[in-house]
Amino acid sequence: MRLLRDLRFVFGDEERLSTDEILSCLRNLPDSEWSGLEYGEPIMTARKLADVLRPYGVRPAKWNTRKDASTERTTIRGYRRSNLTEAWERWIPMTLGALREEASEVEILDDDAPESV
Repeated sequence: MRLLRDLRFVFGDEERLSTDEILSCLRNLPDSEWSGLEYGEPIMTARKLADVLRPYGVRPAKWNTRKDASTERTTIRGYRRSNLTEAWERWIPMTLGALREEASEVEILDDDAPESV
């Protein structure tokens, strides 16, 4: 779940990010547990990212892009916000601020109040 929380932070307002962008951002987070090496290999790789996200129903996506009309299309592999939203909603608890905002909208009924007809 830490990875899901960190991904939500990394995505910010972005609709999609390449796997390379995600890995770079994860490794550069303050107090990141995704940076460094494990047995001489990076702790988080594209393969490990996909393996960790798979049980949450999140799979990588592909899309084509080009810098301008004169360049060839390049296929990018990464993740889309829309593929992560359900996992975030299901597995990441709401922030205290969001809970307070939601609570402020709740109408509390008084059990001792007379019923209106």
